[in-house]
Amino acid sequence: MKYNLIISVLIISCFTSLAAQESVLVNIDDVYPREIIVQGFELPQAGDIEINASGIQQEDGKRKYILGTCWILSAESREVVWRFTPDDTRRRKREPETQKVKIELPPGIYEVYYASYPYINIHYNWDDYSHREHGFFGTFFEWLFGNHRGRDGYWLSDSEYHKFHITVRGVGKSLARQQVLDNQAKIHQKSFINIQGHWDEEYEFQGFEVTNTATVQLYAIGELREDGQYDYGWIVNTENRERVWEMDYRNTEHAGGANKNRQIIENITLEPGRYAIYYVTDDSHSPQKWNAPPPYDPYFWGITLSSEKTMGTIKKFDYEPLKKDREIISLTRMRDDQYESEGFSLNKSMQIHVYAIGEGRSREMFDYGWIIDANTRETVWEMTYRNTVHAGGALKNRLYDGIIQLPAGNYIAGYLTDGSHSYRHWNDSPPLNSNYWGLTLLIPDGSQMDRDAISAYKEEDDPSRLAVITRVRNHEHIQEKFSLTTDGDVRIYAVGEGLRGKMYDYAWIEDLQTGRVVWEMTYRMTNHAGGAKKNRSYNDVIRLEKGDYQVVYETDDSHAYNSWNDSPPIDPAGWGIIISKVM
Repeated sequence: MKYNLIISVLIISCFTSLAAQESVLVNIDDVYPREIIVQGFELPQAGDIEINASGIQQEDGKRKYILGTCWILSAESREVVWRFTPDDTRRRKREPETQKVKIELPPGIYEVYYASYPYINIHYNWDDYSHREHGFFGTFFEWLFGNHRGRDGYWLSDSEYHKFHITVRGVGKSLARQQVLDNQAKIHQKSFINIQGHWDEEYEFQGFEVTNTATVQLYAIGELREDGQYDYGWIVNTENRERVWEMDYRNTEHAGGANKNRQIIENITLEPGRYAIYYVTDDSHSPQKWNAPPPYDPYFWGITLSSEKTMGTIKKFDYEPLKKDREIISLTRMRDDQYESEGFSLNKSMQIHVYAIGEGRSREMFDYGWIIDANTRETVWEMTYRNTVHAGGALKNRLYDGIIQLPAGNYIAGYLTDGSHSYRHWNDSPPLNSNYWGLTLLIPDGSQMDRDAISAYKEEDDPSRLAVITRVRNHEHIQEKFSLTTDGDVRIYAVGEGLRGKMYDYAWIEDLQTGRVVWEMTYRMTNHAGGAKKNRSYNDVIRLEKGDYQVVYETDDSHAYNSWNDSPPIDPAGWGIIISKVM
């Protein structure tokens, strides 16, 4: 009897202990609009959990309403193991729907989220209903009576919001919000690169070097739509400036919540080399303040690289994208209606890092840069819509970031803006690196810092120049004399205005001894000079006998340097004529 009594007591104690462990692991209620709450739990062993949740998700054929929803993530895999899925998303009556389910989960740590956010086209009245729209008393009485309406005219009372909840029961350990975030920090520490976009208007980057071919896992979440990228990341080879990976709408999938939340999980292979990883955010919709339902993994908004097999193969280094000590030319912080140019000489063939930000849309550039050969006046590089990528902010912000090879010679770099959307005069969202609006030329990372190979070039000091008439304005008639001591070849470079077979701004050369015109700029001998169709240019070599000459350039009453009535040419400062000896 004594032993039976002891066994009975032990059995009862065991059952009592197990029953005590089966408790509420998570309880989230009283969820307010524009609020996201996270708690968690840990299961020491596989087992069932019971979920009791209430929320509102509806569709009306055109729009989707997510007023209150919840889900559970695996902390290790970051995968959704359960989410609130209403039985009927098209029911007419909008009131909280309750679900009670039981699911089996393996041992591990789990994160439970509840988010009460409108979809992208619904906003609650205390954020968006201003006194200007409703007046002070209108706003006050809406607040007083506790009704919060979306722009579609639907009213939802506070009592309905208080019905939003999720309760999780099971055998395990409860985790408070801070414990969940601390565990996420441990996960981040396991990755060799982690850039979190927790704030609006962030521009973050990190350099890393790969010593042997490595395969890494990339996990990124951001804001992207078919029409553009807003919060996103990319990886660039710092030596050749090639983008080896980029996050865009096509290679991502829906990340939960608003349709614009996108994510990607993939393995990428990196060859030995030096790289930089970037992540940028725009001015809205981030963990700082969501303007629509957040993604399922809101605190991993950003980009993470991790791998267990690359220890010692990958190491980080301090990376500065545009080093001041490597600058050759800097035409930046360009304002409206501004033109700047600067010359440079190379005494040997060199690679040049070109970094340019400007404005372009519909396959046309409006603020842009270029490089011309100072001797031949040929364009050796030009910023076009096709060779640029989105620069962040407004879709019309464009970026060129690449390496070009230039032979030894003299060059002129130029940059031109139109009358709107430039540094500190933005008419839309500025680009990510707005201080560099303009053109910057640098010695590339990884290249030898050979400053002796680079020097300044000034056209006025060029001994090959015979006559220069440039930057000509309206109503001008300018003359300049030059002489040749021997017969020789001269290069003529002229830019002017011509349309339908006739020239309006043009040049000619007269022999001073005979008074005869030995060369004249006609429409048929010119080519399109970029910009408006009427911009025309001549660039060729002719033979002149020794003697004295006079070059004349004449303009009409419209469309000349700094007085354009249509798009200027690629080389606006060249509006006029330059005559040079062929050396």
